Amino acid sequence: MKCPVCKTECSEKQECHQCGFSELLTTFINQDDANNWLLDVVEPYRKNYLENLQDWTIEDFTIKRCNIKGKKKIVVPYGVKKIEHDGSCDSKATEIVLPNTIKQIEPRTFAHKNIERINIPEGVEEIGEYAFNGCPIKSVVLPSSIRFLGDHCFSAEHITLAKGNENYYIKNKCLIEKATGKLLFVSDKTATRIVIPDEVNSIGVYSFSHCSQLESLIIPNGVETIMRGAFFRCKNLKNIVFPSSIKSIERYVVEQCYKLSNIYCDFYEEDVELDKQWLDACCGLANLNWKNEWILINNEPYSLG
Repeated sequence: MKCPVCKTECSEKQECHQCGFSELLTTFINQDDANNWLLDVVEPYRKNYLENLQDWTIEDFTIKRCNIKGKKKIVVPYGVKKIEHDGSCDSKATEIVLPNTIKQIEPRTFAHKNIERINIPEGVEEIGEYAFNGCPIKSVVLPSSIRFLGDHCFSAEHITLAKGNENYYIKNKCLIEKATGKLLFVSDKTATRIVIPDEVNSIGVYSFSHCSQLESLIIPNGVETIMRGAFFRCKNLKNIVFPSSIKSIERYVVEQCYKLSNIYCDFYEEDVELDKQWLDACCGLANLNWKNEWILINNEPYSLG
């Protein structure tokens, strides 16, 4: 069967997999009804579809480039399966509407754009690292089809996960990858207290960043790795206790936490792989404790070497 809109060969289904036209199986009693259908239904749909295609550079169901300028609402064409980094929109766009044919959004595709609203439809499987980082999105709902989320792909205040997802779950306001025990996001960045679940063994890149109201945080014994920027700009956090299970702490883990006054590390400094810039710009820090050995930050600045 050939679609009357885009001329794509389709299987015996109601909807075209290329353009989304959903009346493929329409039947008619006479030719006049068929002619009216072509004029009133098919032609307007074809005109809109072709005009929309001119706004994009598409190859093999993949958006290579968005040619739209100055529009606030961007509707991605039906049939597209993947959006590459260069396929992003310009800075005027505040809303992106994705079709349910999308499977993959590449890393950094919409990073630091002015997007405020985005739908992630069922069918999306992969969202690359930093894909929507820096966008002023307040909330996002992740579909049950998601099987891969890259580091810091969202910086939204609220993240909800659809029921039935087999790869991720939310517990104690922490979004966790089932296979690895990695904490990727805080699902509610307005929380004042978070108890990280016992099954978590790593805290992901910028996972708690900009949790501006967070005052109390409990890290369970069992967490081994704390990744880059994990607690960046938790500006109301007052104390942190790192458990004895910690094996590595990456760069900028504790940065711009202005009210942080005490850090207790239940291990010796030499026993942990510690980046030299793991601690930075915490002007209120008074005490740093390595396994009951206090360092007075106010009197003698802490330095790794």
